[in-house]
Amino acid sequence: LNAEYMGGMPQPVPASILTLAPSGSCLDFEPIALQGPMRDTMPEASSVSESEFNWSDDAFGVLLDCGLDTVAQELDAASQIVRSMTMHTMGSLVQVDTSNFRRMIWMYVQRVLGIRHDDVDYSGINSFFQDDHILHLVQGFVWKTTLSPESITESDFWDWEYDWQVEERCHIALLCSAARQQVELICGLRALHDVLLM
Repeated sequence: LNAEYMGGMPQPVPASILTLAPSGSCLDFEPIALQGPMRDTMPEASSVSESEFNWSDDAFGVLLDCGLDTVAQELDAASQIVRSMTMHTMGSLVQVDTSNFRRMIWMYVQRVLGIRHDDVDYSGINSFFQDDHILHLVQGFVWKTTLSPESITESDFWDWEYDWQVEERCHIALLCSAARQQVELICGLRALHDVLLM
């Protein structure tokens, strides 16, 4: 979020843009450390509460106010599709309700990127895994896919020691990408909203 990608090379965000972001906003976050089980370890100061500015109540409305109704609706529909996709499997388990797992991945990614959902117990994702090794494997994959997707290697994707289907791994990657996109939209549209109110 602190760099804008142009021609595949990270470029610094102009200072004039950064000054538009309110202090403590999601544009100046420190990602949580990758250690131990997925849990709420991010300092409060480096996150913004989802209740302050969120997609459905605020960012979506900014797009509508700018006359971008179709864009707002298509972005919303795309994230809903990614969030609702399921094959009802988790590794070798079948007929599984994965809605809580998908929700926790989404919320965890947003938390890593600086959006805090006050009503979410982030340690809840730990309950989906009997084995700490698969928990760390999924956590590492989510972390890397979220913060440095360009660094994903073939082994990051294929060398899982568990029987998760390739479609499940792809879905986790899609959840990470869509959640990150929504955070970036929220941050950018919050800055635009604040500028328009000046």
